[in-house]
Amino acid sequence: MMNLYLQIMHRTVYPSGKSIPANANPFTLDEYFPLEHGGLNIAPGLYKNVIVSRFFSGKPEFRKFDFLRDHMNNMFMSKELMETLLDTFCKIQRKYFALLRFVEKCKFKKAKIQVAEDLYMNPLREGDGGVFAVVQYGKKYLFSLANLIHYINVALSHAPNFFADPLPIKNPYNNVVFNKSTLYKIFFAIKSSTYLMPVLLHYFFMVDFNIDKFQSTFESQLRDIAIDNYLKNLQTEYLHYGILRMLKEFARKIRISTEFPKERLVEIMRPYYRLYCIHIYAMDKYKKIQAGDELRLKLSRLYKHNPAFGRKMYKHEHSMFGKKLFVSFNDHHPSFHQALSIEHFMKNHSQYICESNHHVDIFDDDSDDESEASEQIVDAGHFDYHDESEDGEDGEDGEDGEDGEDGEDGEDGEDGEDGEDGENVIIDSDDEESMAESSF
Repeated sequence: MMNLYLQIMHRTVYPSGKSIPANANPFTLDEYFPLEHGGLNIAPGLYKNVIVSRFFSGKPEFRKFDFLRDHMNNMFMSKELMETLLDTFCKIQRKYFALLRFVEKCKFKKAKIQVAEDLYMNPLREGDGGVFAVVQYGKKYLFSLANLIHYINVALSHAPNFFADPLPIKNPYNNVVFNKSTLYKIFFAIKSSTYLMPVLLHYFFMVDFNIDKFQSTFESQLRDIAIDNYLKNLQTEYLHYGILRMLKEFARKIRISTEFPKERLVEIMRPYYRLYCIHIYAMDKYKKIQAGDELRLKLSRLYKHNPAFGRKMYKHEHSMFGKKLFVSFNDHHPSFHQALSIEHFMKNHSQYICESNHHVDIFDDDSDDESEASEQIVDAGHFDYHDESEDGEDGEDGEDGEDGEDGEDGEDGEDGEDGEDGENVIIDSDDEESMAESSF
């Protein structure tokens, strides 16, 4: 019994020949292979040898491209014979794939819908815009393109501990891997829709959906995406700890009170911490250096804008009922992303208008006293932070620190008694403006 491709080959090369029965005699094959092409043309004979050898050997497997390559590279084949061989091969291919498309359409129409809702249980209708249908094992599954994009990004961006380990794209309802033809259909369905093409799917398409080549070719890009996913999904407690570690390494003068709200600190410092993670974990060396320089520049701007950022603020207000103490935290900060002027926007497509990262690092000349104070306030190596009362009793900032020398916090004795390491600023309503200036 011949397989489908060999049958199409036989009917194409020998259109007037009879179909070969299962019990055919190998010594009486003339009626199945009539010499209608002439005795000098040996191209049909090559196909005849393939058909006969596969039919009577009981091994119908046929590697068609190996067959074509071997004969096209044969130095004894004339140019005319090669053209005839290739032309016949193309005719067989066209008939074969036309039949496959017809079978695929029949299976698609006959398949029953198994899933007709998206992830949010919204009903989907076949044929609507943004709906894609997949047939597997005689069952039809409807997907919204938005859900498919989500599945694809999750699978291809899988990177435990920042090491790229992309997973095959599967049908989430039956855990069956999509075949390559389905992946091509998904790619062109997204491309022809109003959705933006996922970057990872585009990379996957560029390597012909070869997952090994995808991992090795785009490993650096996968690492960058893994960093962004890590920061997006990380809990506030761990982000807070990482931010304190970043400040200890890059900006010791920025001292955060241990009572400063964690959520607020994470909200402000998240883009800074992203640069820090790129500087530490990125694979591209140039990107690592660039992220480190940009981080130093941004933190320097933050400190120049508000040297008392992160400190605890006490404010005394007098009223007819007496003196009240209000506590707040200094969270004034510059915008991380600088506003883009209209003139800059209209010219940046044709001119390099880049901000230089070459700057003087204001944190390079930290004094020993400042470093000691920073270490007392933020112990980034552990989750257990120093007690404010312990630091206050030591009185290092109150007596020896920079604030104490200037006579702003230490001489008054108010911050030392409160045990806030010189972080606190007390403002009296009678002299609010002068105290606010001295706090900076």
